[in-house]
Amino acid sequence: MSPPDALAISMLAILLVAIGTLMTIFHSLRKNAGKVDEIEELMSEVEQWEKTPSGKAAPLQEWEKDADWWKNS
Repeated sequence: MSPPDALAISMLAILLVAIGTLMTIFHSLRKNAGKVDEIEELMSEVEQWEKTPSGKAAPLQEWEKDADWWKNS
């Protein structure tokens, strides 16, 4: 194999790797385009939490402690 042939083959290999990379990126973008992002869900929860009046705290569940539990000891 002559040096110009090796150069052409290596350039083709690099081109195929680049095309494969782009195809993988486009495939993952297309596959995940319709999904709702976790961050958007968390942001909506935070917005709902911020809209609730701060004077009324949600009742504590069994596993939760009061905010000042350490003061009562």
